[in-house]
Amino acid sequence: MSLITFRIKENAKKCEECAVLKMRNRIDHNSVLSEESELLASGILKLTCAACKYGEDFKKVYGVMPYEKYQGIS
Repeated sequence: MSLITFRIKENAKKCEECAVLKMRNRIDHNSVLSEESELLASGILKLTCAACKYGEDFKKVYGVMPYEKYQGIS
């Protein structure tokens, strides 16, 4: 298990406040295109998490990447 410092915890909090994650969670589930928009938003979220410098710190704290932890949350 890796050492979790104050900086790593702060970076994990920044990851929770990600605009892409919030956008994915605000999808209207009553829409005709909700399933397609959820797939698109999930793909965008995975790409941004892979490129984000805070994703690995989030994984150190919570054990999973943000898109895995918040999967299916509306």
